[in-house]
Amino acid sequence: MTVPYRAHVNERTLLNLPGFHSGAFVYVYVEDTSERGLQHGEYCEPGCLCGCVDNYEPRMKLEISDCDRRISLRFDLDSEGYRENSLHKLDTLVAALRVFREALVKEFEPYDERARALRELERHLEDVQDEPPGGAASWSPRPCDTVAEWRGARLQSAYTAVRVCPVSLSAWRRSLKASAVAAATA
Repeated sequence: MTVPYRAHVNERTLLNLPGFHSGAFVYVYVEDTSERGLQHGEYCEPGCLCGCVDNYEPRMKLEISDCDRRISLRFDLDSEGYRENSLHKLDTLVAALRVFREALVKEFEPYDERARALRELERHLEDVQDEPPGGAASWSPRPCDTVAEWRGARLQSAYTAVRVCPVSLSAWRRSLKASAVAAATA
């Protein structure tokens, strides 16, 4: 009689918070083979000594998906070396995620500062659309907005445009598009 599949772990966990891009998940599965014996060949009878008996390797899966991109990692138990490598792979992945998280958190404040500066720059450019170059000498930034309001801001390009020649916001955006097209065709 065949032993039914049982698992030490069989979980699919969503990676994103509700309301964010759906479909991202991590799936982990490790079969529980504690009640399985040796694996016999398809045409082998129990107690056969023909050499068709093998050790049963558990099914294992670690899958990470971010919407349409997906990776599956392989882990082996065949030898001490493979086991050591499997554990090293997991430990390295956990360490890399921890370091990545710390670096990501460090970027929150600088990003928010640039978002506030960009927002202030956009306000300033709207105010001085009709002023001649050099009329913006009295401008100074004031804190106001957060990263949630200004995701995707292009601060460096904004500062470069203002240093070269103060222009209207719409002219600045047209120049950004033109430089992006020029860079893409080069």
